[in-house]
Amino acid sequence: MNILLLSDNPPPLGGAEYHMELLKILFEKKGHKVDFFFFNDYAKNSKKNAAKELEKALVKKKFDIAHIHAIEYYFSDAIKVLSDKNIPIFQTLHDYRYICPTGSCFRNDKTCLECVSGQFYHAAFNGCYSFLGAMKRFLCETALKRDVLHISKITKFISPSLFLKKRFESSCFKGEIEHIYNFLNLEDYKVNYPVDRENPYILFIGRLMPNKGVRSLYEAVKGTGITLRIAGKGPMEDFLKERIKTDKGADKIFLEGFKKRDDLIRLTAGAKLTVVPSEWMEVLGFVVLESFALGRPVIGSRIGGIPELLSEDRGVLFEPGNIEELREKLIALFYDDDMLEQMGINGRKFVFENMNEEIYYDKIMKLYNSKI
Repeated sequence: MNILLLSDNPPPLGGAEYHMELLKILFEKKGHKVDFFFFNDYAKNSKKNAAKELEKALVKKKFDIAHIHAIEYYFSDAIKVLSDKNIPIFQTLHDYRYICPTGSCFRNDKTCLECVSGQFYHAAFNGCYSFLGAMKRFLCETALKRDVLHISKITKFISPSLFLKKRFESSCFKGEIEHIYNFLNLEDYKVNYPVDRENPYILFIGRLMPNKGVRSLYEAVKGTGITLRIAGKGPMEDFLKERIKTDKGADKIFLEGFKKRDDLIRLTAGAKLTVVPSEWMEVLGFVVLESFALGRPVIGSRIGGIPELLSEDRGVLFEPGNIEELREKLIALFYDDDMLEQMGINGRKFVFENMNEEIYYDKIMKLYNSKI
């Protein structure tokens, strides 16, 4: 089978791009031929450019399947090109962009669902964009994505979490959605790495943005004597640097900056636990999956797709933004080595049994083959 994977940008930007990379490795391992097409390579001047380049690529090579991932707003023309070639089109939903102009359903540090019924003009009045910018997106872009000529041409949408599927199905969205959990290449996680016992720490991995809850985590850890290592970059980096310099009790909090995947695996393996304090409706969370695969429990927010992965026997949930609850649960778990070990064993078992590539491959191939 010839499979075309399409997205805005190449790996390794984030979870969507990492998922694409894993898909390519998996499909090629199974004997399929895989090509990437990245829209931002061609769409700098006009969305029409990307569609034209895609059309050229489809002349050179015949594809059996097109699978779209992280998108912005110039896909309508490209989808028409794929559809005109009678190529079945699948799209994995990695955010909320079809039902929220910003893609996050997050505003003023909390969940916002004002646009999910299709009233996208709220984005202008709520300041998500400048008034003119919001109107442009509504009239020229977001409306297009909801247009029957666009969504009806997508053969099937794939949701990585049950939460996301239910959220879309209760919104203005009219596409057909199938739920398939993401997967990991578990060969990368088969070694039992030791926890750093000499310098024990907890770990945060992600973009340094308000919706990721890093500020709440900082406040919860400050003054506890627990070492927190923060891996990632983003708009809150300077704020955190300044707070670490000036705040009393912040001397055990360290900014690690951007880390490559191999370094992230080592950092995660060395941690006693990882924290996913998201304050937006996280779609699923590769950080949770990777922590489990390495035998490390997770403390996570009770929001989005996170609770689907966490249970009492492999992690701890807390209310998003509740600093006192997070601090209390961090301290209790950090010093309970027996509980940490058992939760780590349970999490690793869960991922190896439920998020392995064979399960994903069987489900996605069944989906692909039903539409060819």
